Amino acid sequence: MKNLFGIIILCLILGCSENKPKEKTSYENKYNILDVSTFRELEKNIRPLMVLSAGYTSVVTQLDICDIYESTVEESKNKKTLKEVMASSLIKCKFYRELYKEVIPNFKTINATNLNNYFYFNYSNEYSESSFTNIIGIFSNEAKCDKFKDNFLNKDIGYTSNCKNISSIN
Repeated sequence: MKNLFGIIILCLILGCSENKPKEKTSYENKYNILDVSTFRELEKNIRPLMVLSAGYTSVVTQLDICDIYESTVEESKNKKTLKEVMASSLIKCKFYRELYKEVIPNFKTINATNLNNYFYFNYSNEYSESSFTNIIGIFSNEAKCDKFKDNFLNKDIGYTSNCKNISSIN
């Protein structure tokens, strides 16, 4: 009995307790942080498609902005002056409308097996925050990519990288 009492006292003093799961920090609790280490292997295959999704979003968003610009000009009482003020924006809109016609069909046909057949380029302009989201593509061949990259530069929309194969995103 003395031994049992001694063991209990010793456990209390040394802090013996059942194996409790490690407590999450308040930050982890607040934001429900997940352990994403299991996604590392999947990331190699998913990243190009995620980047392309960002590129798609960029083109479609730019078209929405162009719709606003163009409708503003059309609804204005002083169209001539507004066209002059918005000249550079309207030039960009023309570029993005041509780009849309070229790349949107490719977004409909791309998949994991034909991913390596397409090209893109990165860009930077005065509104750029991240090069990750600044992707223009997907082009069915490098020559088409180069043509649009050159147009992007010639119209002073921003700076670009060279055209790259989508497989280089990994």
